[in-house]
Amino acid sequence: MKRREIYQDKVLQKIPYLLSHLNRDSASGNFGSFDRAYWAWGNKDYSNADHQRGVYPLSLLYSNDFEGNPYFENDNILRWIEAALSFWIKIQNGNGSFNQWYPYEYSVGTTAFTLYPVTESYFLLKDRMDVELKERLKASFRKGADFILRNDEKHGFISNHQAGMALALSSVYTVTSEEKYRKKSEEIVSRIIENQSEEGWYSEYGGADPGYESLGIYYLSNLWKRSKDPTLLDSLKRSLEFYLYLVKPNKTTGGIFGSRNTELFFPSGFEILKVEIPVCEDIINFFMDPIEKNNIPTIDNIDFYNFIPLLDSYASAVIESGDAEYDPGVKFPLTEIQNGIINFDRARICIFRKRDIYSILGISKGGVIEVYKGEDLIYLDDGYLGKTGSGTKVSSQKLNLNCKYSINGNEVRLEQDFYILPDQQVTPFKNLVLRSGTSTFGRIGFFNKLIKEMLAKILISGLKKYPVKLTRNIVLEDDHIEVTDILKGNKLSNLEYLHRTHRFFTVFMGSARYFSSYEIKYNAGRSENLMGRLNGDEITLKERIMFDGS
Repeated sequence: MKRREIYQDKVLQKIPYLLSHLNRDSASGNFGSFDRAYWAWGNKDYSNADHQRGVYPLSLLYSNDFEGNPYFENDNILRWIEAALSFWIKIQNGNGSFNQWYPYEYSVGTTAFTLYPVTESYFLLKDRMDVELKERLKASFRKGADFILRNDEKHGFISNHQAGMALALSSVYTVTSEEKYRKKSEEIVSRIIENQSEEGWYSEYGGADPGYESLGIYYLSNLWKRSKDPTLLDSLKRSLEFYLYLVKPNKTTGGIFGSRNTELFFPSGFEILKVEIPVCEDIINFFMDPIEKNNIPTIDNIDFYNFIPLLDSYASAVIESGDAEYDPGVKFPLTEIQNGIINFDRARICIFRKRDIYSILGISKGGVIEVYKGEDLIYLDDGYLGKTGSGTKVSSQKLNLNCKYSINGNEVRLEQDFYILPDQQVTPFKNLVLRSGTSTFGRIGFFNKLIKEMLAKILISGLKKYPVKLTRNIVLEDDHIEVTDILKGNKLSNLEYLHRTHRFFTVFMGSARYFSSYEIKYNAGRSENLMGRLNGDEITLKERIMFDGS
């Protein structure tokens, strides 16, 4: 079977779902909006511009004839695509930007993320498109690209966002031939490579995140396809060399070990690079089985916010995969992993391999652990979660790329502080404050950027310490792993409960926490309230994980 056939089946099954989110009512003032909550339910007062990316998979299907594709050169599809493009122009802010999460957001990322698929749709359909619409689109392309030239994301270095910006500018350069867009695109790519870790990973809020790494690869591979830049190709090779180590035996990647906890897999970048970087073939073939069976987040089992970006990649993969055959015989590991410890110091991720045992230790997240025997997950520890009598939640699971640790032979020792978790629940009062601010002084450039920086700090990077410290000592033996924890602090006794548990996250990230099938296959049972083991201001715990699963 060809991989293209698998992608085609997945994409064609989801186009009716996509079209149900598109306002196809020509009598409506919002004809062409992909935000059903806005145009159909009326429970929002703005349309999320990010959803307009849905024009790209429709444009690909309209333009490419293959078996079972009823959308090829369908007049209704073309009319709806033109409506979606017109609506994209309509909701562009006066300064060239677009909004995703609230009015007057002026989002650099969303501007770039919509600009690329819309320009790609323009390339595919310009010979069939209404002449007036083409001119309006080109004017909006310039406005959006000029906004990106004038602005940058200041709330953190997010490589996949930067790559999306570079790709959008490159697309606008292809339309307009204006050098300023090409130069800025190349400048951003250089900045991404400068911030790339010497270990190969692209920076996502300072750390490695395999889920978003594949999205960055998607954007950068499209840039390489245009430029054939050997420096960019070398950068992508180094990224993939790192990525291979974070592909797990159960055919998932990312998760708790990533800086943003994502487990997404965007296939089309790997399809683009498969000739120049042959290991991409193994990566794709390894993930085709869970894609078919929906054992990982796919276009069949995620929410609409990531459905369209992932659908874009799947639809692109239909074209990029060509005649490549699906090889289901690819086995783990995808790269040679020697027995013993492999340490990525910058990412603060440590891998232990012994025969059919594969363990991952997330040092940067307080020593979180996953242990696999063959393909089976036999042990999972996502860290400590506690709550004070007043309801404040605290945890050891916080991204800390500067945490103290040491490796001595087969022993890993680390120290991690506890942190107070922010209240992430949206309330009417919080929403009122946010909307009031963004609709008034938030429309001024300086305050707009300040609001975004504050939100990022509150929700992602700025957790406050709680006066409890974890010292974790891990000994890796041939037939088991032994974990010894010492928790100590003068506020430890203030906790009402404390659990060592799994499948919880401390980072505010909408693209994380999608369901994967391993969650129902692994059963850890009920976790103990560890406050019963408190001795003064200290708790000591020891656990031995035998590789036979006991």
